[in-house]
Amino acid sequence: MRRFHQYIMNNWHVLTLVLIVSISLFFRIVNLDKLVLVHDEMSIAYNAFSILNTGQDEWGEKFPLVYLKHLVIISCRLISI
Repeated sequence: MRRFHQYIMNNWHVLTLVLIVSISLFFRIVNLDKLVLVHDEMSIAYNAFSILNTGQDEWGEKFPLVYLKHLVIISCRLISI
């Protein structure tokens, strides 16, 4: 019992991280059926998809790389949307 207590005391930060990640994953999995996208997220995704396929955003601007939110293009390419 003393070894177990000493192990816990020496690795409390790792155990705390595992606990936080586990609780977060549990709440994320429980609420997966209630996934809701708001108009801002849908707009970013549409612009990323449009730029990836046509090179223009929804307003016709060619390669608007000024906006950091368009870096979503990279993630869309990685997951092959």
